[in-house]
Amino acid sequence: MISANYCIQEYVPPTIFKQFGEMSIWFIDQRIVLFNEWLSEYCGVKAIVNDWHKGGQYHDSGFRDPLASIGAPHGQHFYGRATDSKVPEQDYEVLRDLIRSNFKSLNARFGITTIEKDTPTWLHVDTRWTGLDHLFECNFK
Repeated sequence: MISANYCIQEYVPPTIFKQFGEMSIWFIDQRIVLFNEWLSEYCGVKAIVNDWHKGGQYHDSGFRDPLASIGAPHGQHFYGRATDSKVPEQDYEVLRDLIRSNFKSLNARFGITTIEKDTPTWLHVDTRWTGLDHLFECNFK
C-alpha cells in the first residue's frame, strides 16, 4: 500500500507495474495520492483511479506509460501529477465546485492547481506548476 487505501497498481498501468513493480512509486506525485484519500473521505466512497489489477477497465487514469500513445502529449499524466478519478454516484460538476470553493486549502495541502472542465464521468485534477494564485481550468480535448 502506498497510502491508507491505495496500492501502486491503482496509479500505474500494467506495463509500468510489470517492469518496475513496487518501485513504480517513483513515478507518482505523492500529493495526488493524498488528494484522492481526501476525496474518498469527503465523498464517503473510495475514488477509483485504475482498477485493471482487479479485472477492471481502467489502466491509464493515473501515470501513463510514456511509450503509449494515449492522452495529450506532455500531459500531466506522463509526469505522475494527474489522476482521472471516478467516484461512484457523485455529480462531477458538484465535485469541481467543491474544488473551486476550496482551492486555497486544497492547493496548500495537496498542490492541486488544475481541473478539467466538463468531464461527465471522471474528475481530472493535477498538480502542475501554473504560477497562478487561482485554480486553472481547461478542456484537454
